[in-house]
Amino acid sequence: MPIALPELDNKTYEELVEEARAAIPTIDPAWTDHNPSDPGIALVELFAWLTEMLVYRTGRIPEASTRTFLKILDADRAVSREALPLDEAVHGAIVDLRERYRAVSLDDFEYIARHHWPGSSLAAAHDATAGSPGAPASALARVRSLSGCDLTDALSPQWDRTGHVSLVVVPRHVPGAPPGSDAARWPLPAQALRDAIELFMRSRLLAGTRFHAVAPAYVSMSLTATLHIKDDARAADVRSAAATALEAYFDPLEGGRGGGGWPFGRGVYASEIYATLDGVRGVEFAEAVVVSAPGVPPERIVGAPGSPDAVLLQPHELPRFEVEAGDLVIKERVGDAWVEVT
Repeated sequence: MPIALPELDNKTYEELVEEARAAIPTIDPAWTDHNPSDPGIALVELFAWLTEMLVYRTGRIPEASTRTFLKILDADRAVSREALPLDEAVHGAIVDLRERYRAVSLDDFEYIARHHWPGSSLAAAHDATAGSPGAPASALARVRSLSGCDLTDALSPQWDRTGHVSLVVVPRHVPGAPPGSDAARWPLPAQALRDAIELFMRSRLLAGTRFHAVAPAYVSMSLTATLHIKDDARAADVRSAAATALEAYFDPLEGGRGGGGWPFGRGVYASEIYATLDGVRGVEFAEAVVVSAPGVPPERIVGAPGSPDAVLLQPHELPRFEVEAGDLVIKERVGDAWVEVT
């Protein structure tokens, strides 16, 4: 439905003068002489005369001028709208203006990556060369933008880099990665995908912005814990369910409290591990949880070295938990004592 264009030239000289004269008591109550001989009224009439000419011209902008304005707003899309009626072309331009194009804020970078990149020609070209049916290589599961840093080398991030923006990209599919493999569970973007995203964003950047599409840094972690199981629980089932629950909770794609993936840069806290293990069916209670992160420097370990309360992560990092069967000690009640199940 075309937009009804407003009538801009329906104000006459007399109406403009009367509107201005009616506003005088509100603006300046001391101005009481509203006769034509008053110098102020003479100026009001002069400006009303000029205004009447301007609004008359405003309502008579030729179609060629309007289409020229549309080309100034968006030269690429204006060409495709030349065959459309003027009303439809103007409507399309207004709708496009409301859509984000330029990446200014960090939220803009993430929004453009989520909503504009998937339908772009560069994404389609990347899928044609690297994707597979039902698993497009360009699909992004998660993104996180960070300012003032160059994270091209995830192992040696460069902080305090003025004018740099890094977009951490987690792909939804890794070409050739079998389901359940390490590459599928902790996906990393291929260099070709990162290059394509950088090329796509190039025309959307502000002058002077250095943009980097980068991979997340997965921090390897492990843990040990003791699980006291209920009388009707089977040790093997509880051990398997506990390992599955922990890996699911810290999953980069579907983990976290909301199920949208473990938040970038969020630390791993022993209290959350206790809560996750206590929620496993068949577990009476958990104790002796110890988290190990060999690659994390000591200053990011909170609590006692042998039994930390938390492991802090940097903004581009995600935990990589692999729970082995031997990491979970199972104890069952025998009389009044708890006995380890071998």
